[in-house]
Amino acid sequence: MKFIKFVSMFLVLVLSLVKLHIANAIDVSQLAVICSASDTAQRQFCHTYLGGALDAIAVMNDHAKANGQPIYCVHESALFDMEKIKAYVISQEAKFAKKNAILPVVELLKVTGGCLDGKSDSKNDDKK
Repeated sequence: MKFIKFVSMFLVLVLSLVKLHIANAIDVSQLAVICSASDTAQRQFCHTYLGGALDAIAVMNDHAKANGQPIYCVHESALFDMEKIKAYVISQEAKFAKKNAILPVVELLKVTGGCLDGKSDSKNDDKK
């Protein structure tokens, strides 16, 4: 028992001395710079970051649909145009500045996704 207390206290001490690196989310200004770059690696990062976000948003939309509050109502193939999304994120830099880079993506999907105006592509929704 004393050994367990010693080990746990030792771990607490060591962990308190170790500088923890916490990943911060990319903000809109940072992503706008990356997505506007002519460097291929940065453009690839932009597409990967936005693609991962779209995957996460699609999963959230599936769960939100089950609760009757979808983020978007038309099929992903009609919405997930990477160049259009990238251009929109860049154009919203002033509005969102230091906010999470995914916020303008969610806003774009809400506005163009057909849920706000009552339009839904129910044929394509069922094909997921």
